Amino acid sequence: MGRWLGRVGLWLALAIGVGLIAVGMIDLHSFLERYVGYGGTMTYNPQTIARFSRIAPFLGLFLIAAAIWLRRSQALLQRLVSLFEIPNAALFAHPMRALFLVSIAGLFLEVVLIRWISVEIRVFAYFKNLALLACFFGFGLGAALSRRRISLLWLLAPLLVLAVFVQFDAFLGPFSLRRAAALIAPQRDLIYWGAFATNSLLHVLGFSLIALTFLLVLLPFIPVGQIVARLISQGKPIPSYSVNIAGSLIGVWLYAVVSFLWLPPLVWFGLPVLIMLYLVRSKAQAFWGGLGLVALLAAVLLYPSQQGKTFWSPYQKLVLTPRMGEAGHFYHIDVNNTFYQTIEDTRQRMVHHRIPYQFVPEPQRVLIVGAGAGNDAAEAVRFGAQSVDAVDIDPVILSLGRKLHPEHPYQSEHVTTILDDARAYFKKAQGTYDLIVFARLDSHTLLSGYTNVRLDHYVYTRESLKEAKRLFKPEGVLVLSFVSMEPWLQARLAKTLESVFGQEPLYVDPFSLVVGSQQRIRQALARNPDLVERSSAPASDASVRMATDDWPYLYLKEPKVPSLHWWMSLFVVAVVLLLLRGTGVAVKSINPHFFFLGAAFLLLQFQGVSRFALLFGTTWFVNTVVISAFLIMILAANWYVQRRPIVSLTPYYIGLLASVLLVLIPQQILLSLSPVWRGLVAGLLQSTPVFCAGIIFATSLRSTSDIPGALASNLLGAVFGGLLESLSYVTGINGLGWVVMALYGLSWLALRRKVPQSSLAAQKEEAKETLEIAPVS
Repeated sequence: MGRWLGRVGLWLALAIGVGLIAVGMIDLHSFLERYVGYGGTMTYNPQTIARFSRIAPFLGLFLIAAAIWLRRSQALLQRLVSLFEIPNAALFAHPMRALFLVSIAGLFLEVVLIRWISVEIRVFAYFKNLALLACFFGFGLGAALSRRRISLLWLLAPLLVLAVFVQFDAFLGPFSLRRAAALIAPQRDLIYWGAFATNSLLHVLGFSLIALTFLLVLLPFIPVGQIVARLISQGKPIPSYSVNIAGSLIGVWLYAVVSFLWLPPLVWFGLPVLIMLYLVRSKAQAFWGGLGLVALLAAVLLYPSQQGKTFWSPYQKLVLTPRMGEAGHFYHIDVNNTFYQTIEDTRQRMVHHRIPYQFVPEPQRVLIVGAGAGNDAAEAVRFGAQSVDAVDIDPVILSLGRKLHPEHPYQSEHVTTILDDARAYFKKAQGTYDLIVFARLDSHTLLSGYTNVRLDHYVYTRESLKEAKRLFKPEGVLVLSFVSMEPWLQARLAKTLESVFGQEPLYVDPFSLVVGSQQRIRQALARNPDLVERSSAPASDASVRMATDDWPYLYLKEPKVPSLHWWMSLFVVAVVLLLLRGTGVAVKSINPHFFFLGAAFLLLQFQGVSRFALLFGTTWFVNTVVISAFLIMILAANWYVQRRPIVSLTPYYIGLLASVLLVLIPQQILLSLSPVWRGLVAGLLQSTPVFCAGIIFATSLRSTSDIPGALASNLLGAVFGGLLESLSYVTGINGLGWVVMALYGLSWLALRRKVPQSSLAAQKEEAKETLEIAPVS
């Protein structure tokens, strides 16, 4: 693997180096404007381009010189890699302890890397499967290569390179990883922030940057997969696998603690890397060399790449910057490197905050979902609201509002702040409201790497608006504020409101839809001529489908797999095949039984996370509990397999398929239950197929003669399942249940195929062989 990657890296470095030298010899800004197009230059200001042009030739010369030197010094390069090798003694002196620690580090690194990449390189938030699949593929590739040397360099070096790209993004000009999302121009069927029309030259650049990031994300998981597969294959399969799952469970809750404490990426990467260094503590060269790279990584992460103060909430990155405007001092908040809102006295501007109170001038009770830092609550208090319930999911946003808002709305006796998901609060709210305000919840932020449901998706479904309507007084008004970048998106929201309230909403510029008491609406228009001028009928599009709990994809125009998702899927397949070929892993060696088990289980997990997010809220804590429940059910299945002889897996496959079918029960039945019964029934329905699938996997793992191959096949299957997840854009989330059943059916058929005796004998002979591990110097 090292030699193949070295060759690829050599030619890439030479090509990039020559390109960088050429960049320094031209007027880059004029070139982009003339040949790439005006839109292409909109992403970069002239100062950024000029700065990059000055340093590009030096970077190019450095890359070329380094590539030539390393090519002519292969022995030195091999020596460098060997310095970071993990000796067998470090793994097998205490194998179960080593497996437990590596499992903690691996799962923790997976979740934090997915989150960090999705924040800093936004294309990985819109196509969240990319980071998840890179992690799974890296782990699976490591399992397939478990007999080869294990070097921590593949863990530390990619993380360091990623950190350099992110922290020094301002110096990279057109090669900025953060701008990759803008370079792969979307079609009109899918919306995401920061996109603009580009030509084919920028498309190539964008996909090249994504490919580089994909490679850097997967490489750290190769040594993790090697260690896990080697340790499981050398011990008793089921107890070893249980230790692996138990470590993963600790990793999930360690991430929960990090999220709860709002800790920064320095801690995220420091914890798993230090755990891995603990394994090589007896090898001084590897330990101190790794510690040096960790110190360099820490220095890069501490580099102040942005002005303002950075906060890492459980959901997103926030950068708070003090500003001075015409109205005086205020604060500017960026979320995930994109403008989110300001904290300021809204009396001077921010007209959209006043729109609700032009229809309900002196409300008794007001509900604000997506309350943010307090601008909407300040308006409510100013207009005489007696009781304001301000709901927001992000504790950091609420905390900043309490401390910094000049009008101090969250300190008012009339305002109650509620830390919760808007949809979850609709289910538990008591009483009724004169005014319900949907503030701008268009976050474009994902819940996790395990679902394509965004934080705001379930807030705008038809079922959600019905729950909000339940909280209405007869004379109540609902104002939904949403930045609709496309007419069809506004038409979707208007159509959904009309289906729930039985009346066409009124559109008020800027970006507000008003529905509710017709008497209040008529009175507001009669007393305010300016409001009449800014009011009109909303956009209309009969072909637009309403968002529902089963199909909550607000930003997708129609039920179809977006064209960019097709391109991304082809991209992932191409990268996977190239890496398999380059590392000598034959596709035909993949075990189809374990492959389809992995694909089905990933989709089953996606359904579980999405369903529990709907039932109990789209919060980080719910997500943690669901993933933990999945891991606990796998542990229970392992315990069952160890204590009960299993003659045939057929009954468990029948139970698995039947339980997947039961999961398709309409969500409205569960939503009608009390919270306790809802949790019990939903937990039973979702845990039963996980338990059955766990029994099948554990039994199959115990009987196989090639444990590393089984683990590799299972994780490569998970990559395939991640690609199939996009089918939910067509089938809805419930419809994926039929895909899950089909995949489990294929794994059953693969299991029932008779294995030729010659093949079985070969597998037994291979199991007797000693691992071909090169001696460690």
